[in-house]
Formats: sequence, structure tokens, C-alpha cells
Amino acid sequence: MPVDERDFKLNLGAATGTQTPDTYMPDAFFKRPRVYYQRDIPDCGANAGAFISGYLDDAGNEYSPDYQWIDIKTFDGYALADGTDMRSIFKSVTTPKGSLPYAMLPEQTTLPLTQFSSTKRVSAAMKDEAAKHFVASYAFHTEPLTFNQLKALIYQNKAVCLLIRLGDEFWTDSKGRSSWNEKDILPLRTPTKIVSGHFIVAGAYDKDYIYFANWWSEDWGRKGYGYFGANYLPQITQVGTIVDGLDKIQPVFTRDLTVGSNGLDVLALQKYLNTHGYPVAKVGAGSPGNETTYFGPLTKTALAAFQAAKGITPSVGYFGPKTRAYINGK
Repeated sequence: MPVDERDFKLNLGAATGTQTPDTYMPDAFFKRPRVYYQRDIPDCGANAGAFISGYLDDAGNEYSPDYQWIDIKTFDGYALADGTDMRSIFKSVTTPKGSLPYAMLPEQTTLPLTQFSSTKRVSAAMKDEAAKHFVASYAFHTEPLTFNQLKALIYQNKAVCLLIRLGDEFWTDSKGRSSWNEKDILPLRTPTKIVSGHFIVAGAYDKDYIYFANWWSEDWGRKGYGYFGANYLPQITQVGTIVDGLDKIQPVFTRDLTVGSNGLDVLALQKYLNTHGYPVAKVGAGSPGNETTYFGPLTKTALAAFQAAKGITPSVGYFGPKTRAYINGK
């Protein structure tokens, strides 16, 4: 999926700089929301999106993975049988779309894939309700992680969505016999052959393992949850999560900004200017600690001063490709 103004990078430096306890095993992660059951539907991404949205929702809502899947398939461009990508998962739960309370569209994964994915299952009232339950932004990390770095990201963000490579080891024991029993499949073994990609949500850890929610019902693993050690890190290809503060992310500016622009990227730009010697304002809106999502005349003036000092022309306070490339490269 193409990037847009909601895309950010997870701030790995900020995460690893925090005091990360040796063990982080919150009861809430293993109790709410429910572990879904995707059956033969390739909607593990929608299940992950619904789970992490519900788990990080302070209001305690639980959300419908079916709704998330139907919405994702209206724009992600993949065939129904091919699943989706991480950016599409988070674009679905962000405004203006959002997440639908589970009770309004509970799981119906016994339906045929085409019927399961049909927009006819979604009413106008559902869309209106989902628009009330949204997140503002999300962030990714796509580079290799150490075991401690992954723990730090979990601790800082409460939970992260992982895109992993999986093999038959997810459902067979060491002798290749089919099993979902914890003693046969956990901790995850390194795949001998990659079968597919799969989305899970990690939200706990101890000295030896990362713990995650899977979507193969409570009959799989430890009542629907699994765990892996450092040996499985090479199978993680992406990490992403919902973010609620700029201290947890690194801005990746993707669009032009000018007077009248609104968005989290404007707030990130003001924060950047304020922390690099070109304050938007000394007091009030736009000042350090009081950054806003609105690009007004004060932002334009501060940006023009920054551009002039860095030799970026024209230095007129328009945030275009040259300035974006300069800041993104730092």
C-alpha cells in the first residue's frame, strides 16, 4: 500500500532507552479481547487488527474482525485468498474508517470466502458506528530486531502486531505429526520450510519467550496463545502498532504541507522545528509542548527560517519534496 500522512516509524531508540523490566506478563493481554478463530478464512490480519484495537482501547471495547476484513478488502488490492498487508490493517482502523463493536457483526467464519467478504454484510449504521471507534495513527519497524529490542517495543507500546514467516511447525510436532497441543508445538521451532506469512499480536514476555495471540481458536497452543524464543526472530519481517504519542515514533513525512494543512504530520513538523532551534512560537499554541495539528502562519515563518539556514530553496515556508527529503534523511 502507498504511504500517507498517517505512516510513521516506530521509535526503536526511545523504546530501548526506557527501563524495560525482565518480565512483562499483563493479565489483560491473556483475557481481553477474545482470541478469534479464522478457520479457513485468510483474515489473520483482520483478526490482529481487531484484537490490538480492542486490547489498546481504554474504553474496553471488543471489535469485529469480520468488519475489519470486509473493509480492508475494499481497498488493499489483493485477491481474497491472498490475505493483506500490515499497512492496510492499520489504515482500516484509523480515521475516517474505524472499528466496529463485535456485537454488531460477530464472527461468521463458516461462510464461503466470497460471501464472508461481501460488503452486503455491512450496513450504513455499522459504518456510522465504526467511525466513532478509530485511532489516529500507527507506526512500523521493518528492520531486524534483537530479542531485547522486541521486548522493549512490547513494553513501551503494550502490544505489537508481527508479520511472521511460518511453516508446518505451527501445527506439527517434531516428528511431523499433526498437533495443536502446547507440548508439541511450543515454543515455536524454526521453520524448515516457509509455508506462508501470518499476522499475530505479541503483548507479553519473560526471560526466555515472547508471548502472542494466535487466531486458531482456544484449542491451539496455550488456550489460543503461543510463545517463541530468540531463535524465531529471523522469521519476523515487520512490526507495527497503534501509536498514541509522538514520543514513540519517528516522523516519516510523505506529503507536501502548507498553510491550512492539518494532521499528525503537521504536529510532528512543529515538534521537529521546536527541537531543532526554530520554534514555531515561544508561548501558546505551537510552542514547545503545545504543538498542534494545524499548519498556520507561525509554522510557515519558522519553517522558512529553518530552510534559509539549511540552504533549502526557495525558503518560503512551503514544506515540499526538498525539505521533506532533508528531514527524512536525518
